[in-house]
Amino acid sequence: GERLISLYGRLRDRIQAIPGVRAVTLSAFTLLSGWVDSGPIAVENPQMKANEGASILWNVVGPDFLKTMRIQLLLGRDIGVDDTSNSPHVAVVNQALVRKFFGSLDPIGRRFTFGQKFNPNDAYQIVGVVQNAKFNYMRSDPPLTAYVPFTQAGEPGAMHFEVRTAADPAAIVPGLRRAVQEVDSNLALAEVKTQDQQIDEALAQERMFALLSSFFGALALALAAIGLYGTMSYSVTRKTNEIGIRMALGAKANQVLKTVLGEAFALVLIGAALGLPLAYAAARLVASRLYGLKTSDPLTFSAAIVLLLGVATLAAYLPARRASKVDPMVALRWE
Repeated sequence: GERLISLYGRLRDRIQAIPGVRAVTLSAFTLLSGWVDSGPIAVENPQMKANEGASILWNVVGPDFLKTMRIQLLLGRDIGVDDTSNSPHVAVVNQALVRKFFGSLDPIGRRFTFGQKFNPNDAYQIVGVVQNAKFNYMRSDPPLTAYVPFTQAGEPGAMHFEVRTAADPAAIVPGLRRAVQEVDSNLALAEVKTQDQQIDEALAQERMFALLSSFFGALALALAAIGLYGTMSYSVTRKTNEIGIRMALGAKANQVLKTVLGEAFALVLIGAALGLPLAYAAARLVASRLYGLKTSDPLTFSAAIVLLLGVATLAAYLPARRASKVDPMVALRWE
């Protein structure tokens, strides 16, 4: 109860006093951790009856949460130290929530409650509006979000502290441990990490998928290059007699080279024409695994085609060069 709230307050004050700390706050859930609290809310607005019971995500936070996490405040104010268990219940909401429930109306001062029906005895008053920000997952759009003071959300339970520093965040960890021990020697820090590490963990699945895709893509490219080289070598070998006759009749080496390279480019372009629709269809199947990429990304498809053309040039150059140096008399006797 109040003892736990008091402990968190003392911890926050002590951490704030550490040299190099710019801002400190706390929250029930760290951003992009995958953990959330969700449920329906009902707003005090007769014009919005149809939206009663719509589900949102909320986070129980401490003072200066927006400042510490650099979530831009658009209207009103941040949650502060004066928002205690004895003061009116307040909340800060994001643009998505305002757009859904209030449209063009001014949301400041309006009230809502958690639950299917509006209950004025448990209402939270909106005191601020912030920009949409990622909450639980990087790959999903910012959800309808509300931030409420941890002092007004009943039993606060376990909380996470977020600390913004002026220099390397990892360098301040020993000071954090000392500060916690000074407040209560029975406490220990757990899961100390930077926000960058949190983001890396949140994208671990995407990184693994990208790594595997890159490996198999490179393997497929290598097999395609080997196959193209083998095909061109076999084709040139079969046409040795024809090439000898052409050169005996006056064909130049560079003309032979152009002919062989032209066949290689034709093979790649035919493959691209057949493969692009299949690649687009396959990309749509894995769209849910792609973060920050569109399934119809023209740059990616163009780069793949250019890369294959480059591989075709390298794969065809050696047999073409060898064919251009064939002695016409030797070629005419080739069987």
